[in-house]
Amino acid sequence: MSNMSNAVFADLALRTPRTGVPFLEAFRVHYGPPGLLGRFFLSADNRLRDRGITLKFISFDDLVTLSEKNAANWGSFNPMFDPRVADIPEGSLCLAGFDRKGDIKICICAKPFDATTQSFADVVNAGGFTAVRAEQNKDQIETTIDAPFAYELRGLLGYVGALWVHPDARGDRFASIFGYIINSCLVTLWNPSHLLGSVQQKVVGTGLFQRYGYNHSMSSLLVTSAGKPAADLAILWMTADEFMAGLAVYLDEIWPKIDAAVAARDGQQSA
Repeated sequence: MSNMSNAVFADLALRTPRTGVPFLEAFRVHYGPPGLLGRFFLSADNRLRDRGITLKFISFDDLVTLSEKNAANWGSFNPMFDPRVADIPEGSLCLAGFDRKGDIKICICAKPFDATTQSFADVVNAGGFTAVRAEQNKDQIETTIDAPFAYELRGLLGYVGALWVHPDARGDRFASIFGYIINSCLVTLWNPSHLLGSVQQKVVGTGLFQRYGYNHSMSSLLVTSAGKPAADLAILWMTADEFMAGLAVYLDEIWPKIDAAVAARDGQQSA
């Protein structure tokens, strides 16, 4: 089941990054403040390279292959990013980090939701969140959301999920940097109104999700499998403008060579 209108689908497809090439060669800045985004992308790429990690966009078919090669450390594969069972809109992204030996150490995925003619709640409750095809839905996966704000949430939405970090890289704080990188890519490639993520409901009270830039959450997105509860998720969200203001602060904290106040003002402009 596709959640994309034809016009939005075609527009995003035109800006899909190239796969398998160095990160900074894969795409160009389309939306958002080019100064702030360019400095962040360059700084993040250099920082990760200094730590032995090379960034590349990969295809979802390659993601499946890599997950199978790392099955001992991967855990369950998120069906909403599995092209074998789900409809993944063209324009969706998978960003991966590889070590000097070429082994994958971290990855994160993103897909767009077109909620311009219906609400995010309508998309979720109609099965468009996972978009698992009926003929492949052997586990009878269903999703529902009852948060009032989900019925108000509209526009082109960017959802980030399926974060995986290899066990021997989990002490390096890669997850936080990757969250900022992928959301920055969504801002400049998709120009979304809101950026979304999800965590287990029990994590919300810890504030852990704020490490990735999100400053709002709503409860609760329920996932069932074969009629039984499988996950109780909180949807994390922020507007694109909120993210850009936070990116300026984040950049100043980890690479203090930029005036955060100037960058924040720049962050409210469009290229």
